[in-house]
Amino acid sequence: MVMAERWPRLILASNGPTTVVFIALANAEFRDLIRDDFSFELCLRKLSLEQQLKVRNAKHNREKALALGLFSLFTLNLALYSAGAYKAFDPFRPLPLRFNRYGKPSLKTGEGPGIEFNSSSSNEVMAVAVQFNGSTPIGMDLSHESQDSISVTHFMEQFGGIFAALELVQLKDLQDPNERYLLFNHLWTLKEGFTKFVGCGLNVDLASFHFTIGPSRPKLVEPTVVREEHYKRLELAWQRDISVDYDNLTGEIKERIPDPPVKCMSSILKAGPLLPVFITFVSQAETVDPRVIALDMAEIVQGVIDE
Repeated sequence: MVMAERWPRLILASNGPTTVVFIALANAEFRDLIRDDFSFELCLRKLSLEQQLKVRNAKHNREKALALGLFSLFTLNLALYSAGAYKAFDPFRPLPLRFNRYGKPSLKTGEGPGIEFNSSSSNEVMAVAVQFNGSTPIGMDLSHESQDSISVTHFMEQFGGIFAALELVQLKDLQDPNERYLLFNHLWTLKEGFTKFVGCGLNVDLASFHFTIGPSRPKLVEPTVVREEHYKRLELAWQRDISVDYDNLTGEIKERIPDPPVKCMSSILKAGPLLPVFITFVSQAETVDPRVIALDMAEIVQGVIDE
């Protein structure tokens, strides 16, 4: 396959867990490529029939739904190929996904090692996090750089109920409303990342666990871009002085968390004219900072069209 030859296997560390976060943009360049019906259908046929139906039924943005489907399928196949599950890279091989009772997907093949993964999107930013050589779950979430349904000034009245008492103290201690709004988004993203780590989604009282965030808040700066082989690697500054207390969780959900300590980290993935896009990571693996690799969605789609 011509496209497969353009994407080399990722080089992974042989010892200990390695975490890679793939990101891409469903931007104007991507949308221009699939604007005509022929190109759209070519790309759509790379997805499973179930995914195709979800894209066609997307109420607001079929292009974004198609981008998410293609990007997730491509990156997970690249991850499985890099992990040695497959001898050849097929960018759009059907994935052997399984789902727990809450809908969290997992991935395991009979041909090689499995991988732990999680995904999220924020407006036009898409991300898939993959943990190699690890057996513990991961959770990853992105905050939104624009959010029409949340009031900049009355967000505490809208969503105060999702926070534990200590988180409300952290929020109310900030006198600057802009700083308070940023912390609100940061905490929200941590909470979603934690629920995805546990694998229960939002089927839990979000106020039953809480985060304490240290003073070294992520800085609002654009990440440094480092070219690495065929990819663009982003160097991010990760904040690690974040702890989570989930002692008040009960029942099956608490039992889903094994013994190793839960580790949290955050960074700024994108600092735009609106809100910064926080990326938060929750896991139990002893790992170095995640490698963040930017892929060009337009390049991936162009490869489909040129086949």
